Amino acid sequence: MRTLETQNDEFDAVRELAKQMRRIEQTPPVDDDYPEVRHDYESAVGAVITSFVNNERHRAKQNFASDSLTFDSFRVANVNRCIKWHPAGIASWSPSDWMTAVTGELGELASLLKMRNRERDGLPGNKFSPTQKQIADEIADVLTYLDLLAEALGVDLGKAAIEKFNEVSGRVGFPDRLPQTTRDTQP
Repeated sequence: MRTLETQNDEFDAVRELAKQMRRIEQTPPVDDDYPEVRHDYESAVGAVITSFVNNERHRAKQNFASDSLTFDSFRVANVNRCIKWHPAGIASWSPSDWMTAVTGELGELASLLKMRNRERDGLPGNKFSPTQKQIADEIADVLTYLDLLAEALGVDLGKAAIEKFNEVSGRVGFPDRLPQTTRDTQP
């Protein structure tokens, strides 16, 4: 529910974001203060997002069922949460660091699937029997880190997935295509 307080919080957060945007524009990336400036900017972005959620602005923007997810909404929540773990910002880890995190999660998923293969083939060696939830959790961890890697590299994961899917379908002669988003087709 929107209240005067949540609306004022939203306006304050937007004002702070504007202030930090001006600051980041005035600070050269080679300046020693840049990581601090970048952190303050990312924190201000997170505050705006939080204020929008608190003010229920996200409900007007989200035109999907509660159990659906878009790459865009995932990216916003993922980056906002990541900044809490990495206060210096996503750029405080290199793309190689993020790739290592993705690979670590893939390794955990591979280990669970290896256990499933042992069970299928009647082989000993498992310490436990992996559940479907454990497997789903590891797949979600892979997606989370993959999205952060994409953010670190400046890749719009949803757009890239659509373009690549359609490219491969066209190359191999399959009719399956993903629709381009309205955002991508506007001038």
